[in-house]
Amino acid sequence: MSDSKITFSQAQAHILSVEGRTLRSAFLGIIRLPDIRKHEVEKIVIEECFQPGDIVQAKVISLGDSKWFYLSTAEPELGVILAWNLGKRLVPFSWEEMIDPDTQVRFPRKVAKPLILE
Repeated sequence: MSDSKITFSQAQAHILSVEGRTLRSAFLGIIRLPDIRKHEVEKIVIEECFQPGDIVQAKVISLGDSKWFYLSTAEPELGVILAWNLGKRLVPFSWEEMIDPDTQVRFPRKVAKPLILE
């Protein structure tokens, strides 16, 4: 979501890869408020889910118009997979928080459930 814009109703993102393949040029995507998660949608505050610079795993749910793809993070394995604060990498702490491993300061995010390989 680098160079993205966050408003009270949506987060803009750059789509950089699809199914593990890096794209030659970025496409534009939007994650709308009701597409962030399936439960308690009325309580969602987008700034507590995403921040500019976050790397987010999302699913394309609609082709939208000629400019935007609509994205969803409403499944447990979708959401923020990488985030930083002041240049320091944050690590997942819970489904709704990332943590600075040095200072133990927590930051709200819609965190993707890690895929555990068996």
